[in-house]
Amino acid sequence: MEKIQIYSPAKINLYLDVISKRDDGYHNLEMIMQKIALFDTLTIEKAQGISITCNDKKIPTDSKNIVYKATELIAGDYPQVSGARIHIEKQIPSEAGLAGGSSNGASAIIALSHIYNLNLTREEMCHYGEKLGSDVNFFFFGPTCHVSGRGEIIKELPSLPALPIVLLKPEAGLSAGEVYKNLNLQNQVVNENQKNPADIEKILERVACEDIPFILNNLYNKLEESSFKLNSDLEKIKNEMIKENPYSLMSGSGTTFFSLFKDNHEAQNFYKKFQDKFYFSALTTLLK
Repeated sequence: MEKIQIYSPAKINLYLDVISKRDDGYHNLEMIMQKIALFDTLTIEKAQGISITCNDKKIPTDSKNIVYKATELIAGDYPQVSGARIHIEKQIPSEAGLAGGSSNGASAIIALSHIYNLNLTREEMCHYGEKLGSDVNFFFFGPTCHVSGRGEIIKELPSLPALPIVLLKPEAGLSAGEVYKNLNLQNQVVNENQKNPADIEKILERVACEDIPFILNNLYNKLEESSFKLNSDLEKIKNEMIKENPYSLMSGSGTTFFSLFKDNHEAQNFYKKFQDKFYFSALTTLLK
């Protein structure tokens, strides 16, 4: 096989709690991560050296790109990997809390294993993924997972139904590093629209039995409070969304918000109301 095309999905966090700061500078997290049907497309073929093109001019195409780094790591261990010519067709916005870059990195590892017949095991792929970023290894699992530690402890959960989801993102982005840096681990609730988190064991139990009402009523993201401090407009966005649908939350470190629905008609009405007000909007589903 000389060439492969691979779809690279986005993720949302149905639950994200920050437990503590670690000695290595990272944080201990408890998360329910969920893949969604919003994809970048990577086309990767064998080549001498590494070259990357992308339809989004904001994405670096040099050694700063995670796909470039993934190719370098694998080529360093496997002499037969001479390089790759890679085109990334982006649909997932950057600085969005949707892990588009991490997903691209994971997809590149999978694709390189195929085109060079490396037959990497999931454990071997995770060895590379861990070097690239905390969210990368989730994309070797899924679509629904309990993720803990700094992101390296991953347990697959029963997949949830393909619920409709609306994504809305303002033009402004946020650095995940800045969001974590401004986090107050003492305070749990910052406003009336942010609840105390349910116990993670209770959430896991309800995900396992597909208790959708419970999951929707216990969506939680600890990072909202820090993101809202850094950009007060984000809090206004969430408040507007909650007026129309209470099952709305920021994903990851932002700045994308999502709203989950039980039926397509409600999702379509919500999407029509908000789609033109945002830099990026999409109506899609959870991946099952």
